Amino acid sequence: MAAEAEKRGYDRRADVDAAKKRMMVEQMMRDLFDKQGVKLSDIRDAEIQKYYADHQQEFEAERRTLADARGVIQNPLWRKEREDAIQKFMADLRNNAGVQENAALLSKVRVETGPRQRRKSSDGQ
Repeated sequence: MAAEAEKRGYDRRADVDAAKKRMMVEQMMRDLFDKQGVKLSDIRDAEIQKYYADHQQEFEAERRTLADARGVIQNPLWRKEREDAIQKFMADLRNNAGVQENAALLSKVRVETGPRQRRKSSDGQ
């Protein structure tokens, strides 16, 4: 099917090119996180304790101890660490490789850092 689509010129369409580029960026970012990614377990106890102390009134109003709130606290800290890692990666690309990102295309990139589910491709591979 892919060979036939190329023969018919679909590989030269702008939307196909944009999708290909988006997929390449997604794979690059996925590989980055697989090798150097921020894991939930990377969030240190000191960070969790500080967050709890900074938001203690909210947690006490919900009757949550530090132990009860640990998972609730870990997730936003992890998301921030992950976002910081992405921003650092992009800054390094801009500074060291002269890369300029396309904000519209980049906003469509999904980086999944959880366990991967095997998906069947449309060509059966």
